[in-house]
Amino acid sequence: MTAKNKSEIGSETDTSAPLLLWGAPQLAGLLGVTPRTLQNMAERGLAVRAARGKYDVLATVRLVLDDLRAGTTEEGLDAKARWEEERARLTKARADKAELELAILRGDAVLMPDVETLITEEYGSLRLGLSQLSGSVARKLAEEDKPAVCQDIVARAIEGALKNLTADRPGGKRPRTRHLPGADGLADDEEIINAVD
Repeated sequence: MTAKNKSEIGSETDTSAPLLLWGAPQLAGLLGVTPRTLQNMAERGLAVRAARGKYDVLATVRLVLDDLRAGTTEEGLDAKARWEEERARLTKARADKAELELAILRGDAVLMPDVETLITEEYGSLRLGLSQLSGSVARKLAEEDKPAVCQDIVARAIEGALKNLTADRPGGKRPRTRHLPGADGLADDEEIINAVD
């Protein structure tokens, strides 16, 4: 299709719509190009001249959008490549998200708040055990004068203070995440993609 045919078709596509004529500077400003670039676009059939220095705005915008969709201009190719790149990035992000959610639900990964909760519990147990250590050990040590016996008393007291810690033992407490907080009520990614398309 020649530039002239394309230009003529663009102006005759919708005869029911009123003609909206703008000067080159105004339409160039709308499209984000210079008036000279707009003239070049008209020569290539991407802008519709209706009269000297006047352009059919609606027909020109339709042609530019069709050209961008088709990806035939350099700008269109760039926009199409960026769109494909963003779409690929979104697809990868969705796959990574699904993989992480599955790992969490399987118990292979945990969320930090669940780890923090377990550490807080273990820390509280240790604090309680250590705070009671001095009173029980002091009385027993006051009655002893043999170093080996004193050492045994201290070792048993420390072991007693640490007995409530289980994270380092087989079958001990482990952080668990079985629910993905904030996942309820969120829009499905498919809805977001369809809205963008």
